[in-house]
Amino acid sequence: MAKKIFVKNIFYVEVNNHDLFYVTSEGDFKVREALSHVEKQLEKYHFVKISSSFLINLRHVSCILSDEVIGNNVSLKISRAMKKRLLKEYEEFTGD
Repeated sequence: MAKKIFVKNIFYVEVNNHDLFYVTSEGDFKVREALSHVEKQLEKYHFVKISSSFLINLRHVSCILSDEVIGNNVSLKISRAMKKRLLKEYEEFTGD
């Protein structure tokens, strides 16, 4: 039986060799699914794609630096192509 993962507990989703890894407050979970499919499902919950490999939950972002996102003691690289959208989404999310 599959474990239920609450969206608010997901820090980020990483794709690696066609597997998705959900990194959560309850541990890491591996599934076989397309990141594009998950991105469509999670965008309404304030998830933003920051590179071809990562989808992050804005609830868990501490700060955004020039080329990385910091959250939950993890630093993830932002691709140049995704940075503008990330900053816009983060600004809307935080109300700044």
